[in-house]
Amino acid sequence: MPLFYVVTAAFLAFLVFALNEPMRFAYLAWTTDYGFPTHRVHHLMIGALLTIIVLSVAVQLYRPAERVGAFLFGALAVGVLTAITLIADGIAAAGEMAIFVVPLAIIGLLHPGLRALDLSRDRLDTRVLALGLVAAVPLVAFAAVQLNLHQTLTNDHVTFGHYVMMAGGAVTIGLGALLVSLRPMGWRALAYGVAALATLVGIASIVFPDPAQGVNFGVAGGALAVLWAVCFVAVAEYGARRTGGTDLEATDTAA
Repeated sequence: MPLFYVVTAAFLAFLVFALNEPMRFAYLAWTTDYGFPTHRVHHLMIGALLTIIVLSVAVQLYRPAERVGAFLFGALAVGVLTAITLIADGIAAAGEMAIFVVPLAIIGLLHPGLRALDLSRDRLDTRVLALGLVAAVPLVAFAAVQLNLHQTLTNDHVTFGHYVMMAGGAVTIGLGALLVSLRPMGWRALAYGVAALATLVGIASIVFPDPAQGVNFGVAGGALAVLWAVCFVAVAEYGARRTGGTDLEATDTAA
């Protein structure tokens, strides 16, 4: 157990140091005098996604057995980004993600809560699953569009890997929502992380509709993303309260 905390703390320190600047995008991109006005939506997605990943690691330092859901968000996001990078830019570029993948893999192997992880059908919430599918299908299609833009255009968004990050964030939201339906220990952190990311990008897409921002959810898609996020959290909470369960214990199968 002490080794788990040492590795986690060291990795967290590295993340804060390495990702400090892009994490600040999450709030700086809203300012009127932002230095990259045509990158606001992409930077908001990047900043928010990286911030939630860092937080998912940070909370493991306190009662990690109860924070499996948070860890799953970070592991899922990094895994998705690695896979998307492999598809978009090849094995060499994906190999650079090892600096994030390897520490997370070690933390996962040492994690006290993952040993008892139960993702059986007995814990499945069918309502949350349905909402997850409603989001996952269009989000995967959105990710495919982003990858196509990355491989066919030659602009700043391509140069800075924005389309890759947008694709990764979209797939993370979709798969994360599906994972919540299985109610892993500490699932609320995963659910709220997914909903927060969808909400932030949705609002940004509404506030900054200029085509120069690059392809995003759009005004209508942004509004639907916010509505979906609210419904997703509400349904997840309703299911937990209906069965009398919490995010720290198993829940019965939802009807």
